[in-house]
Amino acid sequence: MLRFIVLLTLIIALIGCNDEDGCISTPDISNVDVDVDFERLELELFELTTLEEVLNFFNDYQAFTNFFIDSYEYPSDTILANRTLKMVSNPYIRDTIYAETLQTFGDLDELKNEFKKSFQLIKYYYPEFEAPKIQTAVTGFYKDLYLSDSLLILGLDHYLGKEGTFQPRDIPQYILDRYEPENLVPMVIYFLSDRFNNVGRKGTLLSDMISFGKAYYFTKQMSPCSSDAMIVGYSEDVMNDVNANREIIWANFIQNELLYETNHEIKVKFIGERPKIPEIGERCPGRIAGWLGYEIVKAYMENSDVTLQELMKETDAVKIFMQSKYKPRNR
Repeated sequence: MLRFIVLLTLIIALIGCNDEDGCISTPDISNVDVDVDFERLELELFELTTLEEVLNFFNDYQAFTNFFIDSYEYPSDTILANRTLKMVSNPYIRDTIYAETLQTFGDLDELKNEFKKSFQLIKYYYPEFEAPKIQTAVTGFYKDLYLSDSLLILGLDHYLGKEGTFQPRDIPQYILDRYEPENLVPMVIYFLSDRFNNVGRKGTLLSDMISFGKAYYFTKQMSPCSSDAMIVGYSEDVMNDVNANREIIWANFIQNELLYETNHEIKVKFIGERPKIPEIGERCPGRIAGWLGYEIVKAYMENSDVTLQELMKETDAVKIFMQSKYKPRNR
């Protein structure tokens, strides 16, 4: 009887996770040791009041200074320091953007936990993986993120989303719509996937599609509770619309023989950043070929006995496509 109760409890927990929360099942990572090192530079940055303090800050955080606020673009650190001092004392930035960032992200505990789980999953599949140090900052929308092998810098003010009073002016709205707080971790994991994604020789639109599809699939495995809309960077409404018209989208690719297209100008219409793709329909979002590649990769993993690591190593896009047996059905 006790065993039945335990099993029933486990089943209910699994149903709650997979059905209600939209999370996919993941391996046990409780014994995967990952140290997530966070440094909140914005807290120190907005306490600076003198030029000397700013220059000392630059010296203490040289990677941030060189790669995030691009010190090499200035004739001297003093010029950049003066500009930084004006930024942190600007009431529009200090009292609005900075204040709203603190309110939105709080003590960062939730963000830290999300990154830790994602990094644990990556290390589970790739034991050699070392989690990068994470620094957070607020720079008045100067830069959204910087990523190297050992360091990740996050411009948290870029991720205030629709609730933010101000938004970056140099980013088109259809791209800016992705910059919601909940999209931050999957966005970073997507960029991290490049380390593990052996894309092989590019040439056809299909090969580009599969490369994007593998990156999205990797992101989903490492950010298991993120929706496909978050993974691909569409709004939920746009994703629902795409799912409802997947047969039409696929028919367009087949009828126009796009899969093996090699002309760059044609390929970029379907794989590149655009608000819409009128060649398919006025409501078809940009980057639709990447989403389609994700669908093909998901079908491939469902119909093939391969591991995630084997998928990421695979460079034969035609093999993935043929073995996927992809047959779209509108939802």
